[in-house]
Amino acid sequence: MITERKLPALIAFQSFMTDQRAVLDAAEWSIKFGRPWHRITKQILPAFAPQAVEAARIAEQGPTVLYLPVEATAR
Repeated sequence: MITERKLPALIAFQSFMTDQRAVLDAAEWSIKFGRPWHRITKQILPAFAPQAVEAARIAEQGPTVLYLPVEATAR
């Protein structure tokens, strides 16, 4: 279950995926991010009130949200 509390992190991930479009070729981006992009943009975010999504977008821009991609590992 996704709650409003998780929206800033999801929006941060969505922003990361958007940034990756400029770095990866279309096929690679689609393999890595096509499914989560669709899930977030077409299924999760539309399930919330527009005000909740906008508040999460504002919160995502603050200093408290950090998105680390799966590829990031500690060594």
